[in-house]
Amino acid sequence: MSESLLEYAVATVDQMNSISSKDFAPYFVERKSAYFHLYSGGLVTSSSHGADFFQNVIRYWDAPDTYYTPKGSGTLSKVIPDDDYENNFVRILKANKKAK
Repeated sequence: MSESLLEYAVATVDQMNSISSKDFAPYFVERKSAYFHLYSGGLVTSSSHGADFFQNVIRYWDAPDTYYTPKGSGTLSKVIPDDDYENNFVRILKANKKAK
């Protein structure tokens, strides 16, 4: 993987902004599937991002913790459940920032 997640997201958003509406969905699904295999580390994210997923990667790249406050973060144990799919987005951004 020579391209960072951020570069991948920028290229994806650029292309999505220039393709026809009939080609948008197949392109998005193709890129999201490739992202999952290349960058997610097997972590599943919330579907709340929808078509803005790659835009959100760009938006929160520099400050991933501003995206979401994890479940359990206010408890004494500070244990964040593995099924906190919103927090998985933050985890993926942080992991990919370290890998670049």
